[in-house]
Amino acid sequence: MDDPRVELSTLTGGGDPTPILNALDSVELVVEAPPERTRTRENQVALYNLVSSAARLFPHLSLELGEQIAELERLRGDLAPSATTEPTQRFHLAWGMAPSGTGLAGDASGWSYSVGSDHRPLARRGGPALGAIAASSFLVAQAFGRVLVQGCVNLAFHPTSGFTANLLDYRLAEAPALAADCGMRLGPLALLGAGSVGSSAVYAALLLGIAGGPVDLVDPDGFRERNTLRYPILRAVSTDPKVTWLAELAHASALDLVPHEKDVQGFLEQFAEPPVVALTLVSVDTPEGRRDATDVLARTTLNAGVGGMQLHVARHGFVDGACAYCQYVDEKPSLSGSQVLANMIDLSVERVIAIQQLEGGVVSDADAAQMAASGLFQGQPPRAGERLADLQRRIYAQAAVATEGGPVLISTPFVSAMAGLLLLAEALKESDERLHPYRLAGRYDLDMSGEPPPFTQATVRDPSGRCLCHSPFRRRAYRRLHDIDFIELMRTWTFSARR
Repeated sequence: MDDPRVELSTLTGGGDPTPILNALDSVELVVEAPPERTRTRENQVALYNLVSSAARLFPHLSLELGEQIAELERLRGDLAPSATTEPTQRFHLAWGMAPSGTGLAGDASGWSYSVGSDHRPLARRGGPALGAIAASSFLVAQAFGRVLVQGCVNLAFHPTSGFTANLLDYRLAEAPALAADCGMRLGPLALLGAGSVGSSAVYAALLLGIAGGPVDLVDPDGFRERNTLRYPILRAVSTDPKVTWLAELAHASALDLVPHEKDVQGFLEQFAEPPVVALTLVSVDTPEGRRDATDVLARTTLNAGVGGMQLHVARHGFVDGACAYCQYVDEKPSLSGSQVLANMIDLSVERVIAIQQLEGGVVSDADAAQMAASGLFQGQPPRAGERLADLQRRIYAQAAVATEGGPVLISTPFVSAMAGLLLLAEALKESDERLHPYRLAGRYDLDMSGEPPPFTQATVRDPSGRCLCHSPFRRRAYRRLHDIDFIELMRTWTFSARR
């Protein structure tokens, strides 16, 4: 079965997606809202993201919105996959109201959001409509899990009994009140990686009307056909490079995006002197890419990643605490990563190392033929000229579902949407001094097969001494680039003078 929503696991080459697709396709998903909850930008953002995520997974999607919104009808039509069966039941996703049948309700106000079997109203507050994307993403995640479990699909899932949460301090409560204009503008930053997560940060910024920049978009790749279901920002595949397409999409907005069709090393090499970068948002796919991103020596790094139904975002400096690469340093021999990749794509570890180190990461005709003959890849087979990193990231933004023949990977666009949203939320906090008290102090992990946690975690510095942040040369360069010693001296002098 060749359905763009699923992919047989490259680790096993097995799996039967039929029960998964039948479970999704046997449900008519009903998106509903009262007329008064369709008119403001916040409500329209929520409904757009709700339809965008749901339509990529559920071919039977009905809109009962009181006032018909033509754009949402077009969006549904652009994204709907082919159905494998007719629906036998309905599941309601209600916005700003209790569901009119079996289902869930969502609401949002500024940084706050709620999801539950009953409507949980929130105090009306201003600010960026971040909670609207969070609530709508969680509604689709919960519908996805409930439908698969009810269809007897083996998925680790914990249905929510209802919660209220916020993206300002991550407590399970409404966000503190803020001025309405807080967090509506980004400062200069570099977005390294424009895949499903990085592009979702741009998606969220454009939906919310965020202004500012410039934002340097760094990614060497283009889009693929399957990306349409995994990238929330896509409605059709473009032949343009990712960064060029994203910059053009934002052209009429107040957000200044500057495309760089390069990898991180190529981006750095275009400067005669090391650039002073205040903030980087990192969502590259490989440890090597994250190492290069850390080597930008940004004053602050926000690092995001996804896996299955789980995601995280973390905030890092460089000379104090854990840097963005600490969690990727492995005291085992560095060949371990190549060995894992070799097992995934059916090449020898020696060949993988040669491709990575000597051939620019690009596979040859013989490599492509060997991988295609292995039977590990569903859909379009590997081709000469493809990058190893692209083959590896085919499992990105997908959940692994166990079947008798092996795991099946299914697209989870709502996970990418949420990870990109968290990147944007933390970038807005960095960009507005009034939000600095709410900046993430470590790492926030979220599993969308359950409920948001009420806590964040500390990041741990690499204890081996092998990480980039242990390098005396890099530590000196970081202090020089950001004039750390001068800033600390001024703080000490100011504090002493006040005393």
